[in-house]
Amino acid sequence: MKNKVVQLVAFKSVYNDYLQENLKKNPDFAGDFDLIDINIEDDMMEFENAKGFKRFKDISNINRLIYFYYFNKYLILKYNYLKGSILHIQSVSAKYAFLLCFFKKVFSKIIVTFWGSDLLRAEDNKKVLLRVISHFSNIITFETKAFSELFKKQISNNYNSKIRIVDFGIQMLNDIDDVKCFDIASFKKQYGICLESKVIAIGYSRIAEHQHVKVINSLIHSNVNKEGIFIVFPWTYGEEHRGYRDQIEDSIKGKFDYVFIDNNLTNKDMAVLRCVTDILVNVETTDVMSFSMLETLYAKNIVITGSWLPYDDIYNEGVYMARVDSVDEVGNKIKYLLNNSVDTRVVDQNKKIIGKLYRWDNCINKWIDLYK
Repeated sequence: MKNKVVQLVAFKSVYNDYLQENLKKNPDFAGDFDLIDINIEDDMMEFENAKGFKRFKDISNINRLIYFYYFNKYLILKYNYLKGSILHIQSVSAKYAFLLCFFKKVFSKIIVTFWGSDLLRAEDNKKVLLRVISHFSNIITFETKAFSELFKKQISNNYNSKIRIVDFGIQMLNDIDDVKCFDIASFKKQYGICLESKVIAIGYSRIAEHQHVKVINSLIHSNVNKEGIFIVFPWTYGEEHRGYRDQIEDSIKGKFDYVFIDNNLTNKDMAVLRCVTDILVNVETTDVMSFSMLETLYAKNIVITGSWLPYDDIYNEGVYMARVDSVDEVGNKIKYLLNNSVDTRVVDQNKKIIGKLYRWDNCINKWIDLYK
């Protein structure tokens, strides 16, 4: 009889979808395991409706303890058929510390995978709860060694024996390989981008941590020539603060040609965007590893990134990115790159390294090993 791997997902993500897809089609996994996923947010809503509890966000801290006492009992009963299965938590919410009764009662093995913001943007009181979850887990995974070192500093240095470095693969690499010249021309026409213009993408989502306005101000203060460049703001996902887009538009109007790409993009559209982008500016305040950045490098284009971001894993593999020590330096770095072409051997090497590290065929066995 096959054992079950239960992935607890906090939110919908294409990266987790692709992980599950690649696990299911791998004979080494499919021969020994069945894969299912559960979503605690959905279970909370079902529990509240069934038992007449107020919405979790609307109750006091004291009443939340009562809530979790009954919620654990509810989950143990609901998922009793999974007893002895392996639990894999994808993205670690601090509130999972209050579900350890359920986790330990039902599952034989607990694996937690930190994604980035679940640790990097956690408040100190939440980090205490993350430490509790880590203590009761069997395996803790991170995408990069640098991220695991940060965990040791911020959470605990006592769990070295549990730590594994396991990469998500990048599904889009094959799509990038399939992009043709007419796809690029069609994309530029659709978004009003001159064919000859150099395309500069600022960030890759709507979140303010990409520091869009600061980047624009750096371009202005560095007297970057507006002729021949076009600014793109990928705006398809991420939390957007009210009025933030207006702030960006106020800072760029009349200074540079630009467009917000805010419609839903297919995988092919996203692949074309990576090929269209001549320079991606990725100076996010915190990050672990950006697939948008890796995809841009794979498309043989240039990334400007912050020296404060922990990308040592790929630097050590030989990847080249143009680094700045502050957002203020972005404008001058762009001026330099526009006037000095990067050696083709460098971008070719970037593509080769990203392909070796992040094709699913090269990543999937590390995931399967977690469950053995």
